[in-house]
Amino acid sequence: MSMNIAEFTADFDKRHGPDFVIANEYILYPDGSWRTHDSSTTFDAVASKDPARVSKYKKWFWETKLAVCQERFNCCKRNLLSKCTRPGSIPAAADVQVLEELRVDVLATKKQLDALVEQCERVSESEIQKVKDLQQAMQTANYRLQWAIKDYNEAFAKGEDARLLKQMLERVELCKQGDKEAMEKFNDEASPKARAMLMEERNRQEMSTARSRIEKIEV
Repeated sequence: MSMNIAEFTADFDKRHGPDFVIANEYILYPDGSWRTHDSSTTFDAVASKDPARVSKYKKWFWETKLAVCQERFNCCKRNLLSKCTRPGSIPAAADVQVLEELRVDVLATKKQLDALVEQCERVSESEIQKVKDLQQAMQTANYRLQWAIKDYNEAFAKGEDARLLKQMLERVELCKQGDKEAMEKFNDEASPKARAMLMEERNRQEMSTARSRIEKIEV
């Protein structure tokens, strides 16, 4: 039996709450889930198979919550300071304690956000290895294509039998398809962070090699 909107919203809040923050027309939850106010559009982080999107929306939650906590702290502090400008209107200790509690909330929320950002920026060994494997597969596919083209060109130059040339041309087309699929797989599955890390590592190695080569040149 399907749920109505009110039941669906209550169930969604129960599964992803109770903590939440509001960002314009969106209600955000700490696990990365979100929904619009009328629940017409939702994102269920638990059911999602896209870790990058989940991390993005978790960051959105904590950034929004930090902004809310900071504004509450600033507002309370302004109110207390305004009282200090009038004689005989010193803020009560309980009000100052509220400000201190709001300060703790800001620091705790910022700590959560910083930890999440650090986690998102960290690249696992498995991600790096997957990029290396995908790179190797792409290089192998391209090597096969270049080899097939070379064989065909040499056979064509020798005037080989037309049937053999046709078979070799078909092999070239198959290798082209394999090369294309390997490249698409790399673009779709290789982690951008791991790709950037490997590129940076390769650049460092190339610069180190160049520097070493130049330093060995002496008069």
